[in-house]
Amino acid sequence: MTKFRWLAVLLALSVAVNLGLVGFAAGRMLSGAYGGPLHDPAWGLARALRTLPEERRDALRPMLRSQLRALGPRFRHLRGAQRDLIESAAAEPFDRGALEGALARFRNELLASQERSHSAFVEVMAALSADERQRVLESMRRRGPPRHR
Repeated sequence: MTKFRWLAVLLALSVAVNLGLVGFAAGRMLSGAYGGPLHDPAWGLARALRTLPEERRDALRPMLRSQLRALGPRFRHLRGAQRDLIESAAAEPFDRGALEGALARFRNELLASQERSHSAFVEVMAALSADERQRVLESMRRRGPPRHR
């Protein structure tokens, strides 16, 4: 075989291997294999409440909506702090103090949003019976996409 043919065979083999790996990774991600349990319990609460009967969800819906509405401003502040952080990191000339200040603001906003989120989680969980809490927690522990829950 000529040198050109060897290079063509190696290129084709490389493309095939890369496509196989990308397909494998995409398949694993889409199947939910990478989706482990949530670290912040409040993030999966709305989805976990779907395990409850419809009439119970209807009763909890106003409280959940009010809790989520209260989280909105916190998330807007957090996104603003994140934008400031990115701008400070990309600024020319670089200002170390500005970046440290932006990181401190982001950290404070993140903590405030987590505190509010956790408070909402406690309020909703307190409104559930012991059996309902067990069902919700079991749903939050399961792995995989919601269609497998």
